[in-house]
Amino acid sequence: RRALLGRVVLPAIHFLLAEAILPRGAEAAAGAPKKPEALITGPVGEGVIAPTEEQTEVIRRAFKAFDDKRLEEADRLFTEGINTWITLKRPRDEMGELYKTRGNVRVDLKRFPEAKEDYDRVISLMSSDGERPDGTAAYMEYPDAFVQRGLANEGLG
Repeated sequence: RRALLGRVVLPAIHFLLAEAILPRGAEAAAGAPKKPEALITGPVGEGVIAPTEEQTEVIRRAFKAFDDKRLEEADRLFTEGINTWITLKRPRDEMGELYKTRGNVRVDLKRFPEAKEDYDRVISLMSSDGERPDGTAAYMEYPDAFVQRGLANEGLG
């Protein structure tokens, strides 16, 4: 199952996320998001700043490095992107996806304590409204972080 997850499912999720939240083509050149509603999907606080093309390019390169198994580079780029997204006060769902994906990179690097910290951060970010009253997840990152944290704990022994 893990092999299928790594070969098929995760790259597909990375592609879909990048397509949904990162600008491309002429819109990217103009600095506009592909779909404004896709860029700001979760609860948004005051002071949220749209990322520049250069800032979104760092995220694109991080996902590409992860997909290409250039894990050290992916970790560095995700860390840079996360720091930028914090400064821009980006929505929790975007932050959650970045932390979760960096955690996935760190699991692949066998850096389980750091991966667990990233998954804990996702769960903390989403805990206030990650679950709807009917028990279903409000964000896909929320339940996935629990599963991934379990894998990181397994790696910790």
